[in-house]
Amino acid sequence: MVDLPFDAVGIITFGCMNRASKITAEMLDCCARIMRRVPTSRLIFKDVSFSDSSIRKRLEKRFGSEWH
Repeated sequence: MVDLPFDAVGIITFGCMNRASKITAEMLDCCARIMRRVPTSRLIFKDVSFSDSSIRKRLEKRFGSEWH
């Protein structure tokens, strides 16, 4: 059995497996609120579209404005 990150280092990991085109401002706002309430958590976005650096940067910019 593999240890969960929370068991090993106290980190809760949330994940989003949607295509970048389906990630809305409302969804990012919801993620930001959750992350603020669980400060030791992390959020992973996983999809083949994120292998494109321009898509990653666009998401980082959009999420960054929600995060701060």
